[in-house]
Formats: sequence, structure tokens, C-alpha cells
Amino acid sequence: MKTNTLIGDRKEGGLKMSEFESMNKALKASLVRRFNTEVDAPWKIIPNYMTRHPGGFKFLLSCSYKTKELNLNSIPCFYSEILNCWEMIKKIKAEINQEKTDPYDAIIWNNHDIKIATKPKFYESWHKAGVTKIKHLLHLNSGNLLTY
Repeated sequence: MKTNTLIGDRKEGGLKMSEFESMNKALKASLVRRFNTEVDAPWKIIPNYMTRHPGGFKFLLSCSYKTKELNLNSIPCFYSEILNCWEMIKKIKAEINQEKTDPYDAIIWNNHDIKIATKPKFYESWHKAGVTKIKHLLHLNSGNLLTY
């Protein structure tokens, strides 16, 4: 059966089913909203544990990542697919809104624009110390980099 027959209108001989790939992506992306709640649900334990090396799943969702650049070999493909869908949605949203964000508010970790040796980085000790954004590395008045 062709896709047009499945998703086509009944008047034209179709079955009027939802297009599976789009529905699948939408359902996976909808999990992001559930992840961003403050409720510590048991189902969040596995993805947070599996993505602890880049800061945890919830933190990763707020980063400006590209999934293909992250080291996600140890996580189940379901969670990688959620990250892929969310990456796609954030990209489309940015194109539609043409958002102008403050570059000093950009999250440093897992950022596809900030790399060391061609890879985005995550330093857990810095993250735990509250260093997450570019503005956390700068003197407020002068804009110069802080010393280590």
C-alpha cells in the first residue's frame, strides 16, 4: 500500500490515517514538555542517568546541541530520537521566530558553536559550580574573561 492511500482522504479512496513518521516525531517531542516539569517521576531516572555525562537529560534539552556531535553511544536509541526531534523543533522555531537571543545568555556546555578539538564539551565540576552560560565567564562591568 502506498502512503497516499493510507493518509489520503476517504473520498479519494484513502484510509485517512495519520502520517506515522510525523506523528511519531510529535509524540517524542511532546515528552520534552513532561521532562521539563519539576515533578521527579520515576520514569525520568533512566534517561537522566544515561545522559549524566553531558549533564542529564533535562539539562541537555536546554542546550544548543546537535545530536550527531554528542557522545550518546550509551543511551537507548529512543532517547536519542527524542533529542533529535527536539533539535529539529528548536531549529524550526528559531527560523520562524527569527529570535535574537543575548549571546551572553548562551549555555556553554554541549553547544554546537563552542567546541574544543571539534567537539562540544561538558565540564561537570564547572556546571555544578554554576558556570553554565557565557556571562558566567565574564567580568560584569568590563566584559573581559575571568581568570581561571
